[in-house]
Amino acid sequence: METTFSNDPRLPEQILPDSQTNQFVVFHLDERQFGLKLSVVQRVIRVVEVTPVPNALELVLGLINIQGQLIYVVDTRKLLDLPEREIDLTDQFIIVNSSGLTVALVVDRVAGVRELNDYHINGTEELSHTFGHIYAVAKIDGEVVLILNVNHLLPPAQIRVLD
Repeated sequence: METTFSNDPRLPEQILPDSQTNQFVVFHLDERQFGLKLSVVQRVIRVVEVTPVPNALELVLGLINIQGQLIYVVDTRKLLDLPEREIDLTDQFIIVNSSGLTVALVVDRVAGVRELNDYHINGTEELSHTFGHIYAVAKIDGEVVLILNVNHLLPPAQIRVLD
């Protein structure tokens, strides 16, 4: 199962300018929910075989080949300081553009696309300065969703190594 998003990945990631509604891809890691701005997501795919890369960065699980494009697979759990585990056949890859580089984030499952407005989102500036990769916190149906800033997920030094 593959979902493709037709958003232009070159558009800058902006959260809720002028109280507008924005769309987010919501996904799960363990019991936690996270969100990514839909405009940075290229597609969501089922897990495919990951080819290990010798001497790769600690966050990189390997490479996948998607329609002739080699994409680095990033260990999202390690990136977010969550307990590590092996990739499961039920996991999914979210293909995103991070600071000009296309990478696959391993997630337990994608819940779907949700529209959020400024009523749902809290703490954008404070969280961004404190945690970097967490841009905001949203509350959806009583559940907390951490909104990630994909451009701050990978440190710039690591992106240069991958690029």
